[in-house]
Amino acid sequence: MNKIEQFLSHISLELGYSALTVDAYRRDLHQWADYATGGSLETLVPEDVTFSDLRLWVAHLAGSGSSPRTIKRKVSALRAFYRYLLRQGDISVNPASRLVLPKPSKTLPVNVRPEETSAILDADIPHDDFAAVRDRLILDILYSTGMRCSELIGLRDADVDTVKGELKVL
Repeated sequence: MNKIEQFLSHISLELGYSALTVDAYRRDLHQWADYATGGSLETLVPEDVTFSDLRLWVAHLAGSGSSPRTIKRKVSALRAFYRYLLRQGDISVNPASRLVLPKPSKTLPVNVRPEETSAILDADIPHDDFAAVRDRLILDILYSTGMRCSELIGLRDADVDTVKGELKVL
């Protein structure tokens, strides 16, 4: 079993990572190994990898159009792999520890104009259509209380007092 497979087995069996996480690490590490070895994964010698090799791969990813978020995820897999090798005593220096990554750009929230909000909240809805009434209630609650979507999703029947007209938001 090669070092990557040993690492994947370790994070799956000993650390209890989810199958989806292990699969993502597998894809990212195999992609790195394919790049580093020219497509022959079995010839990868992780001990011989240098910081410069990793920087070249990050530059290759950036040049091929990978988003900063994707690059960050792939480098996280590499960092975890090399930390594992360091703890196992397979390497003496972690070449991935010094990698500096660009921060992913943050998207600005989209605001709804007041006239659009009024048009949505003032529109007539058929009262015999459950989905339409439910959706209007959701919009009314979000707009009038300012609560977050996650707070509304977490709302339980016990948190609603229809007599007092109150919601308990956690």
